[in-house]
Amino acid sequence: FEDNAFIACSVIDMYAKNGSVMESFKVFNGLKERSVASWNAMVMGYGIHGRAKEAIKLFEEMQRTGHSPDELTFLGVLTACNHSGLVHEGLRYLNQMKHSFGMDPSLKHYACVIDMLGRAGKLDEALKIVTEEMSEEPDVGIWNSLLSSCRIHRNLEMGEKIAAKLFVLEPGRTEDYVLLSNLYAGSGKWDEVRKVRQRMKEMSLRKDAGCSWIELNGKVFSFVAGESSSDGFEEIKSRWSLLE
Repeated sequence: FEDNAFIACSVIDMYAKNGSVMESFKVFNGLKERSVASWNAMVMGYGIHGRAKEAIKLFEEMQRTGHSPDELTFLGVLTACNHSGLVHEGLRYLNQMKHSFGMDPSLKHYACVIDMLGRAGKLDEALKIVTEEMSEEPDVGIWNSLLSSCRIHRNLEMGEKIAAKLFVLEPGRTEDYVLLSNLYAGSGKWDEVRKVRQRMKEMSLRKDAGCSWIELNGKVFSFVAGESSSDGFEEIKSRWSLLE
């Protein structure tokens, strides 16, 4: 089956998504002929697990063997840089994509870069890319990523402006109100927290309760945060007390 490029790429992708990156590389390394798709699958496999050094090494090796990277290759290497916090390298590859290969980054590429900069606390740089460099209109996901970064790094001024934009784009999205509320709480602005929560109440917006579940013998058992009415709750509670 390894002679079939489509199947080989699917197997590489399958192993990577299941966390078996070494098995992915064994399949990739055993290919007699490597297509751009197989290089992409392996680079992305490393990328989603934050193995930036391996992803970058493969990215450079790909070019040395005469294969030109495409949009998916760059998405893989940018994902790796994002998950590993390699800001300088990520910006370099974004610049290389645009100027060395003449590609126009998509929203997915920019989402990686914005998230990468946001995690590193480089919020002004991230906002500059969103407002000045992107050829496409940023989507809700990108603005939401920036708002989340503002909450983490407690940038209240920028967070309020981004939240206002999100409320126009998607006025009924509960997550944005929760992020703004948490941003105010982290800054000690409790009056503003109450105003946001009151606005959510008026709009009938509710935060989804935390939930986990497990499948046992073909039946799914769900556990919602704070719930005490599920079947077997007392037995579950007693078991937890033994584990504590």
